[in-house]
Amino acid sequence: MKAALVDSHRERLRRIETGEQIVVGLNRYTDSEPSPLLQGADGGILTVDPQVEAQQREAVAQWRASRDQAAVDDALKELARVAEGDENIMAATIAAAHAGATTGEWAQTLRDVFGEFRAPTGVGEAAAAADSDAELAAVRNEVERVSEQLGRTLKILVGKPGLDGHSNGAEQIAVRARDAGMDVVYDGIRLTPSQIAASALQEGVHVVGLSILSGSHRELIPSVMEALRERGVDVPVVVGGIIPEADVEPLKVAGVAAVYTPKDFDITKIMRDVVTLVAEPQRRSFRRVNGAELGARLREGDLSAAPAVLNLVENRKAREEVAALLHATAPAALGGEAPAHIVGVTGPPGAGKSTLLSELVRAWRAGGRSVAVLAVDPSSKRSGGALLGDRARIAFDPHDDGIFIRSTAAGGRLGGLAPATRAAAHALAAAFDIVVIETVGVGQSETEVAEVADTVAVIVQPGSGDVLQFLKSGIMEIPDVLVVTKADLGEIALRARRDLNAAMRSLGGRTKVVAVSSIAPPSGIEDLIAALDEHRDQLDLRKARTAARRASALADFAAEHGERGVRELGGRRAAADFPGGEARMKGWAVDLVIMLGAFVAGTLLALLFGAINTGTALAFGQIAFGIAGMYVIVRR
Repeated sequence: MKAALVDSHRERLRRIETGEQIVVGLNRYTDSEPSPLLQGADGGILTVDPQVEAQQREAVAQWRASRDQAAVDDALKELARVAEGDENIMAATIAAAHAGATTGEWAQTLRDVFGEFRAPTGVGEAAAAADSDAELAAVRNEVERVSEQLGRTLKILVGKPGLDGHSNGAEQIAVRARDAGMDVVYDGIRLTPSQIAASALQEGVHVVGLSILSGSHRELIPSVMEALRERGVDVPVVVGGIIPEADVEPLKVAGVAAVYTPKDFDITKIMRDVVTLVAEPQRRSFRRVNGAELGARLREGDLSAAPAVLNLVENRKAREEVAALLHATAPAALGGEAPAHIVGVTGPPGAGKSTLLSELVRAWRAGGRSVAVLAVDPSSKRSGGALLGDRARIAFDPHDDGIFIRSTAAGGRLGGLAPATRAAAHALAAAFDIVVIETVGVGQSETEVAEVADTVAVIVQPGSGDVLQFLKSGIMEIPDVLVVTKADLGEIALRARRDLNAAMRSLGGRTKVVAVSSIAPPSGIEDLIAALDEHRDQLDLRKARTAARRASALADFAAEHGERGVRELGGRRAAADFPGGEARMKGWAVDLVIMLGAFVAGTLLALLFGAINTGTALAFGQIAFGIAGMYVIVRR
C-alpha cells in the first residue's frame, strides 16, 4: 500500500510539473496579495517559547529528584519482564506510573523489549521514470559526468529529522534522485540529528538533503549541522520544507547551501541544482587517501577507518591505493588470516533479511562483538541510480562505534554483489569481529556471495514452495546454514522447515536448518548465531580464504576484460588457479608440446620423402615448428 501511495503521488507531481494538473497559486495564477497568515516575524508558524521548554525540562528533573528511584527501577524491571512474556502489560504500566516512572522511561523499557518499529518507506518499489523525460535525461547525463569526476556514483542522503510524520516530499525527492542516476540513502521518518550524521558518515554521501514540514527548522537544522561537524562530515546540506522567507538567510548563514519551499515544485530542477553543488571545484578538492595508512589503521583495530576504507574501495580512479590497502590487510601483513567471521546473508526479496539482520546485530553487539554490515541493493536498469534502504530496517545506536553499516548499489553486475563488496569485506575483516554481506534480493543465480563469505546463511520464508521448488533453486546449492524466518507463523513455518530438511537430504548435504522469528520478542536468534559459529569453527579458513581471494581476482579480471579475457586464461575452471599461474603454465606446456611435436614430425617426414641431408630435414622441421607457433599465437 505504501509503495502504491508513493507511486500515485509521483504521477500527481508529474502532471503538476507538466501543467496537466493545475494547482492555483503553484503552477497557475501565482500573482497574489500578501497573505495575512504569513505576516509577522514568525512567518505564520506557531513556535513554542524556549522558556516554556526549559520550564518543562526543569519540572521533569525535579520530579525525578523527588521520587523513590529504587521503586521506579523495580517497577520498570517488572514491566520489562511482563512485556517479554504473554501477560497484559496494563497492570505493570499502571504500577510504573504510580512509582513515578516518566512516559519516556516507560517507552524506552518497551523499546528495549520489542525494538523500534520502522515503517516501510515505499520508495524501493517505485518504478523508474520514463526515458521520454528530456529534462531528467539531461540531469542524468550531468550526474554521470560528475560521478566520473568523483570516481564513484554521486550519493545523496535524504533525511527527515524530528517528529515530522509528513514524508511525501522526502519520498518524492528520493525517487527523483534515483531516477536522475544517483545512489540514494533514505531511512524514513523521525530521525535524530545523531542518526542522520552517523548515516552521512558511514554511507560516504556527497550531499545531505533535509526535509522538514513541522516548522521546527530553526531548532533542528542547526542541530543537524552541528552533529555533521562533530562527525567530520563536510558536504553541502540542502533543506526543503515549509520555511518562511525570513528564515532562509539565517539558515544559509548557519551553513545550509540551498533552501527550497513549496513554491519550488519542479523536483528535476532541484536535482540539477544538487548536482551543480556537488560539482563545484571546491567540493571536489580532497586530500589524497593513502591505502597503506588505512590498512595500518585497520590492522590496529581502528574501526573509525571504515568509512574512508569504503570510500576508497568504491573509487574507480584509485586502483593503486586500493591495491595498497588490500596488501596492507593481506595475511602476510596480518601474520595469518584476518580474525573476522565473514557472514553472507542472502535470500529472495521479502524473506525478512534486513529485519533478521537487525536482531543478529543486536545480539552480536550484546555479546561484545564489533559488526560491519555491507548491504547491497539493486540498481535501476533505466537510470543507473539506486535506492539504498536496508539500513532503515537495522536498529542501532548512532553513538555505538562498534557497528558500521554501508549501503552499496549492485550497478550493472549480476551475482548479488556490488563491485566493491569483495575488496571491502577482505579489508574490514582485519578490524571487525563480524563482517556481514547482505546481498540483493536473489532468485536462482545470484550466488557470488559464496565466493566471499566464510559462512553463507540463506533466508527462506514459509510458503516459498515444496521440496521440488527448493531443489530447482540454484541458490540452494550454496548455504552453510538455512534459516526459516517468521517461525511465529506456526504450522506453515514447520512445514517449510521439514521441506528444507528433505531438500537438503536429497542433495546429500548436511546443512543445518534453523527457524527464527524477528517479531518481538524474537526467538531462535541465539541458535542461529551458534550454527554460524559452529560452521566457522569447522572451516579450513586458510583454504577457504585463498579460494575467495582468487575468485575475487578473477571477478575483477572478468569485469575489466570480459569473458574473452577469461577464455584467454583457459576458461573459468582453469582460471580458478589464477593468480597462482598453474592454469597458465599448464596451457603453455600443452602449446610447447604441440610445437615440438610439429618440429619432430616435420623433420621425420622430410627424411622419409628423400631429403638431401639431415640439415635439410631439420630445416623442414623448423618450418613446421614455426607454423605450429603461429597457430598457437592465433589461437591464444
